[in-house]
Amino acid sequence: MGRLVVLTGKQRSIAGAFLFILLTVAAGCRSGNEYTGKGKPIPEKIDFNFDVKPILSDRCFACHGPDEEAVKADLQLHTEEKAYAALGEKDEEVRHAVVPGKPHHSELYKRISSDDPEFRMPPPESNLTISDREVAILKKWIEQGAEYQKHWSFIPPEKPEVPEVEDQNWPQNPIDYFVLARMKEKGMRPSPRASKEKLIRRVSFDLTGLPPTVEEVNDFVADSSEDAYEKVVDRLLASRAYGERMATEWLDVARYADTHGYQDDGPNHMWPWRDWVIDAFNKNMPFDQFTTWQIAGDLLPDATRKQKLATGFNRVHMQNQEGGIVGEEYRVEYVVDRANTTSTAFLGLTMECARCHDHKYDPISQKEYFQFSAFFNNVNEAGQIPNVGASGPTILLPDSAAEQQIQYLDAAINKQEQKVAQLKSEKTADFNLWQDRQQSPRPFAPGAEGLVAHLDFNEISDGKVMNRTSDSLDGNVRGELPEVDGKFGEALEFEKGNSINLGELASFERTDPFSFSLWVNPSDTASGSEAPVLVKTGNIFIGYRGYDMSLLENKISVRLMHGWPYNAVQVKTPQALPLDKWSHVSVTYDGSSRAEGIRVYVNGKEWETNTLQNNLFKNIIIGEEEETYPSQPFLIGERSSFEKIAYKGLKLDELKIYNRRLSRAEVWALSGSRQLPELMAQAPELRSAYQRQVLLDHYLLHHDPEYSQRVDKLQGLRVRKSQLTDTLREVMVMGERIKKRDTYVLKRGLYDNRGEKVKANVPESVMSFPDDLPKNRLGLAQWLVSDENPLTARVIVNRYWQMYFGKGIVDTPGDFGNQGALPSHPKLLDWLAVTFRESGWDVKAMQKRLVMSETYRQSAVMTEEKLARDPSNKYLARGPRFRMSAEMIRDNALAASGLLVEKVGGPSVKPYQPEGLWKEKTSGRHLTEYVQDQGDSLYRRSLYTFWKRTSPPPYMTTFDTPGRSHTSVERGKTSTPLQALFTLNDPQFVEASRLLAQRMMKEGGDSLQSQISFGFKAATSRSPESREVKLLSELYRQELQAFEHQPGRADSLLNVGEYQLDSNLEKPELAARTIVASTILNLDETITKE
Repeated sequence: MGRLVVLTGKQRSIAGAFLFILLTVAAGCRSGNEYTGKGKPIPEKIDFNFDVKPILSDRCFACHGPDEEAVKADLQLHTEEKAYAALGEKDEEVRHAVVPGKPHHSELYKRISSDDPEFRMPPPESNLTISDREVAILKKWIEQGAEYQKHWSFIPPEKPEVPEVEDQNWPQNPIDYFVLARMKEKGMRPSPRASKEKLIRRVSFDLTGLPPTVEEVNDFVADSSEDAYEKVVDRLLASRAYGERMATEWLDVARYADTHGYQDDGPNHMWPWRDWVIDAFNKNMPFDQFTTWQIAGDLLPDATRKQKLATGFNRVHMQNQEGGIVGEEYRVEYVVDRANTTSTAFLGLTMECARCHDHKYDPISQKEYFQFSAFFNNVNEAGQIPNVGASGPTILLPDSAAEQQIQYLDAAINKQEQKVAQLKSEKTADFNLWQDRQQSPRPFAPGAEGLVAHLDFNEISDGKVMNRTSDSLDGNVRGELPEVDGKFGEALEFEKGNSINLGELASFERTDPFSFSLWVNPSDTASGSEAPVLVKTGNIFIGYRGYDMSLLENKISVRLMHGWPYNAVQVKTPQALPLDKWSHVSVTYDGSSRAEGIRVYVNGKEWETNTLQNNLFKNIIIGEEEETYPSQPFLIGERSSFEKIAYKGLKLDELKIYNRRLSRAEVWALSGSRQLPELMAQAPELRSAYQRQVLLDHYLLHHDPEYSQRVDKLQGLRVRKSQLTDTLREVMVMGERIKKRDTYVLKRGLYDNRGEKVKANVPESVMSFPDDLPKNRLGLAQWLVSDENPLTARVIVNRYWQMYFGKGIVDTPGDFGNQGALPSHPKLLDWLAVTFRESGWDVKAMQKRLVMSETYRQSAVMTEEKLARDPSNKYLARGPRFRMSAEMIRDNALAASGLLVEKVGGPSVKPYQPEGLWKEKTSGRHLTEYVQDQGDSLYRRSLYTFWKRTSPPPYMTTFDTPGRSHTSVERGKTSTPLQALFTLNDPQFVEASRLLAQRMMKEGGDSLQSQISFGFKAATSRSPESREVKLLSELYRQELQAFEHQPGRADSLLNVGEYQLDSNLEKPELAARTIVASTILNLDETITKE
């Protein structure tokens, strides 16, 4: 008898890819005989989606499918129009690949049925063959009219009628009717119901990820009411553990981890998003809302903090902190990751296959792929993220006390700003008296008040430029700086690689007003490049924290930054400075942390500015906690010591820096503007409103004590808020740029190989994008959950089914396309999808519907007949039975032993792990050593285990938990020796065995047999049979004898783990029972859901 091999969906995918690669390589053959009918019969009516398309997709689409660039012989078979089209003439006869009703006139049939290796398709060198049965199916399809259909999953589901069945006693809900009808088609019958002990264990793990307690098992077994099982289900759905169980599956989908990945792999502090997911499931958030918040919560009207937090779904991907990378390259990677994750998670499509070329199997073009990615291309983010803090966009997460403080301070700041503005109108009389006395422009020239630096560049001595305000803060010159004629005396010309370093001068916080004034003369060599003029920032590793002024194509740019580009303000003048001409430039800032608080003056005239960023809400000085990234010095003519970005031909003269905001009159005086003398020459009553405003501004800043007091109070409030917000937790979220970023088709998928410009859109083959939806992420979210979308509801209910039955109705949960598996129960899938939508996307109701079905409640016992008929349980004639997940196995051991700490949420924890693993896989910058937690953190649910992408928890990955680098919608189910070694020897399991043994001795009664029964039931949810008790009792006696003879061995075993040893228990007896407990925890039954 031959060995039966059942390929998983993933294996089929790999096999398909392998065959595709071989398509043009080696030879193959088939007999030319007609199908004899022996074996699987041919359907009476051929269905294109279920009978024909799988053959064409596997054997033909690689060369004759949707990918335009891969098409051979100008033949495409994926659409009716292209398959029916004329191929050209041969012997004066027009040929067609498919002629409906006429297989012998169809080139497709002629080729696949030919015995001539020169004529046959697939060609011999492809090593692909079409069986006689498949040839017969294609022939019959052509005979029946060669009808094409839209791919089954792209056809919107309609709710089918529940089928009639003979056995009306078996079904518990509509699910069972569909399943029973399919069983009958296959000549199969359902299994009896599982025992109560098996059933409560099964449903407890499925709905909470945890085993039932012994008391819960006993109560259910004793409850003879008709709704006993339903009461258990309702209790489990209402438990907090339900949200943790559901979140575990979603974290795989969302590629959640606690670090960024790549070489440096620093922490990302994204656990608050994970906690939001748990809470959303526990509150039974409708799935359409769950989707919308995660895709576009920030774009909802008056978005709340929780709605913004939900968008962390698309920020928890891998991000790169490594120095020397090309930022744009990785920013593009983040964009395509979001597109890939969204398409897989909600649409079940392998859309990533269209990044480099048109999809070879599904009707998704490369252009459509980048149109889809455009939804995610406008995030205000950087490609190289900082090594400290969160990478923007971000939000702050205050607790309730901090939230109250923020609300109080916001109200106080707003009120004080109003008072400051109001005072301007109240001071008219005092101002008029003052201006009547002003006859000369001289008093308006700023003196030494607030002047922290004055560099006139008239002399360089010993590599230093003199600071006229302080000998100790002179500027250090790097390189040779040519001295040239300046506006006043000498000036310096900055060339590439030359700069002045002023050390820690002018360290201003975002709440500090400050100003600077200088003369600038750019040359034409600056055109098209960036010229850093004044730079007081950290480097890229700290997000350029600080402030700077630069020339961008000779347009003046001023920035204040906590983390560029998101947590920052930036203004830029639309007008450029004139070339080869001296211009006086002044910049003033009022300490408001707002773009409108920055004013730019050129030759005394205020220039218009455009706001490019306006979202500064944290400090701009590097704090003590970031001492490994020391503050950059104040640089002139250079970006930083790390990034030597400068340009040739920038002349500077007469730099002054002030620790206060200059008035407009002072700016006029510094620039030598004629506006000030002209103003003073006029009688007060003849001055224009603007001139009066200039003088009023100066008067209030310098001559009105009450105004100064109010401004000082306002600044004090801003400082208090800044100090508070700097302590708050910060989490990455989605957030849009002010100016929309262009999206392009990237040839071969390369970031720097731009092709056609495209706008946001969706694959037309799935469903057109409605005109009434916005072309942004919010519109995309609404498109995903619209009633007309054929995929989302199907994809989600399929994964719910997979959670309980081990595989989905579609056995390729990440591929609902042409290469994916066909649904085993298509009508049931559609019924579930439509029911899910009609329920208002009620997630808990769907889970209850699934586990309340008789299909789910069947016994998992295998019979020879069922194994022969349906080895993979495709048709569900028995209950699910498969190894539990890594999380369930560990959490079961913790629960059975009494160690489990059921706290929900909070930072990720670091339980036991072999030493040195992190050190082997680190760049030396972040998380170089694994520091094990202590106390309760060792015994939290596995969901909370800290996940380092470059070195994930070895226990978890050994039991097939995905690496979380990319989205995953299906876990493997392997069986390896390493798994047994872990559960036998890992400190977590050894310690759990000891604590279970302690429970057996304390809670299991006086006899050895009753104690073994207690431990067995705690771990497996059933009482052991007498033969099992006998075997374990014999094991205990053998181990007891050994430990009594070798007490040191008992000490070694009992000292494993941090949990305190109970000194009242005899060590040899406890050690022997620990071995018994370990044996129970390692039983196949213990780690298997059945």
